[in-house]
Amino acid sequence: MAEPGNPQDLVPWLYAAVMAGGKGKRFWPESCPEHPKPLLKILGEESMLQLTVRRISGIVPKQNILVVTNQMYSTQVREHLPEIPAENIIAEPEGRDTAACIGLAAIYIRKIDSDGVMLVTPADHFICNQGRFSDVIRAAVEVARLENRLVTIGILPTGPETGYGYIHRGKPTSRCQGEKVYLVKEFVEKPDRQRAEQYLAQGNYLWNSGIFLWKASAILEMIEEYMPALAQGLAQIEKALATEREDQVIADVYKEFKAISIDYGVMEKAEAVAVLAGDFGWSDVGSWTALSELLSQDENGNVVQASHLGIETEGCFIRCPGRLVATIGVKDLVIVQTEQALLVCPKHRTQEVKKIAEMLEEQKSK
Repeated sequence: MAEPGNPQDLVPWLYAAVMAGGKGKRFWPESCPEHPKPLLKILGEESMLQLTVRRISGIVPKQNILVVTNQMYSTQVREHLPEIPAENIIAEPEGRDTAACIGLAAIYIRKIDSDGVMLVTPADHFICNQGRFSDVIRAAVEVARLENRLVTIGILPTGPETGYGYIHRGKPTSRCQGEKVYLVKEFVEKPDRQRAEQYLAQGNYLWNSGIFLWKASAILEMIEEYMPALAQGLAQIEKALATEREDQVIADVYKEFKAISIDYGVMEKAEAVAVLAGDFGWSDVGSWTALSELLSQDENGNVVQASHLGIETEGCFIRCPGRLVATIGVKDLVIVQTEQALLVCPKHRTQEVKKIAEMLEEQKSK
């Protein structure tokens, strides 16, 4: 990945809220409640969180990058990101989905800069083309700042994917820094295969990336309009910021929040939302299979992170560091081993790994 840009490339009034609270249950046995997906080093020597922060630090000054994470991960996050000011690591006492997470980051940013624009990004996505990503984000920043719009980034689909939500875009309304700006017609839930193929054929549907840009004040106004209960709680927290009561107020208020995504709570209801199309090689890395598609393969289509002896072995993902793995006559399997557990499953069923993680959590709670 490209290194961060020069200081003159940074946007001083741009802030980032990196959402790093997800457990990533589909990456069991490596991910677990104590060691979530954003902190995994599954794409190289850096964790997904580190890769994300390095990516956006080419646009956003490091002192303007905030990371919102679960309280139980805050120490690990600080260890992964020593270059980020410690006060920029915002700890949620418990997860309440993206609406609460984004609202919390927005009140912190508004307190620092009442006119600040915020980039919201998950901590565990993959971006192939850093240059294109930066170009699209810079254009979206200008739309959010100059037109005071809520802006989302849609991804040009490369196939009839059923695992993503979609954005139905209208005709382009303008251009900004060479990028076409569209109005959103509607947000669409994850489709079945037939409908996903229709979306791909029509050519005016984008994958919903979960990347947003807006003024902190603008998203807080929309939360107040469409999610008044959340807005009231955020107002209580905002009054307590930078006081001795801050942590306790956050803990008390969060208990009352409902778990709602920003998509459902605001974006699907708001008017005149803008979308820019991203063609920068994006993946949400949502499963072991998705990860295997991003890594280099041998002549038999295998991704091997182990000592491996194979006979008639094709299309497998094998991640067992420090272990010898021998396979005979197998195809399209995922084999992942840690010190605690071994996972073996067909590639087309890796979305179900989440069920195993949930079953284990249930066993521990009994």
